[in-house]
Amino acid sequence: MHHACMLLVFLCLFASGTDNGTMLTRNVIPFGDDQAWLTLSTDMAFVGDYLYVVENPKHQVKKVRVQSTVTFEGYLAQKGEGPGEVWLPIELLTREDGSIIVKDNRGFSFFDTKDDFQHRFRVFTSWISATWLSGRIYYAAADPGKDQLIFPYTPNGKKGAAFAPKFLQVDTARGDMVRLAHNESYLYEGRLLTDGRTLFYLNKTFGKAWTFDDKSKLLSEKNLTGIFGPHGAMVVEKNKNYLENPHEMEKPEGFLNYSLFDDAFLLEDNIYLLRVVNALDGFIPAHKDIFVLDKKTLTLKEVLKVPFKPGEYFWTFAARVENGKHRLYAIIDMGEDTNLVALDR
Repeated sequence: MHHACMLLVFLCLFASGTDNGTMLTRNVIPFGDDQAWLTLSTDMAFVGDYLYVVENPKHQVKKVRVQSTVTFEGYLAQKGEGPGEVWLPIELLTREDGSIIVKDNRGFSFFDTKDDFQHRFRVFTSWISATWLSGRIYYAAADPGKDQLIFPYTPNGKKGAAFAPKFLQVDTARGDMVRLAHNESYLYEGRLLTDGRTLFYLNKTFGKAWTFDDKSKLLSEKNLTGIFGPHGAMVVEKNKNYLENPHEMEKPEGFLNYSLFDDAFLLEDNIYLLRVVNALDGFIPAHKDIFVLDKKTLTLKEVLKVPFKPGEYFWTFAARVENGKHRLYAIIDMGEDTNLVALDR
């Protein structure tokens, strides 16, 4: 019998580190309900002890309780196009009261603190990232008809004034708007994060980082490429080639994605970046790096090294405070078993 091959990994992080990085160790923790295997996730979010897990290909958002063991609590939403259902969910937004918003292929679906569906509104632009700040959704989207990158929306779907001027001259060899939106979506790929006061845009392909206040005013601008070393320089060079030669992104067989990081998460004063590991580096290392940045200065504080084996996969994570310390969680495909694994100093 072939067992499900996903793994909820518990990354236990503490306050200090070394210049050479801190290697974490792996310890298996049991899953309380063996009938509710997790699959590789595109996004995760904590609300207290509850972890919400987006399973994009399965068109569902699972809910598990994370305590000394992990137990399956049910579904926030499952496959469909009706009220409270989702189609290719991709990202979770958490509101101040602990309620959840799901971004899927159709738009934004709002759920209350009891996980009951409230309402949904549609959006028609290509998704990059979204977050919730000061009563509004901030949505980074590829819209070739606009000169700005980020669009605020009220909960009822009313669009505010766009901001964050586009910094790339994106083109298409085909000349159609659909392909142009696809190219913009890739080259502006990144994450929107917030600490409840400040909005952060972190770009994956060129390393640009912006911070804004909750009135959309630009506070700071920085380039993060340097912290990724030679890998960062290679990623930027490859994407400059795509920018100058858009036909390279429009081949029938597809194109390679060059990114600096897979995912980003903000908790208290730290921004965590999960560095990309793939064959583009020329080898598969024995660990996967998480860069810890100071959110105020966007400078590197420390490097955490997650033990990593050939054939394993994970590209998203979530974090919370436990006993005064930060703990990060990820879902990892190990190819064989399903386990909850703690990674500790």
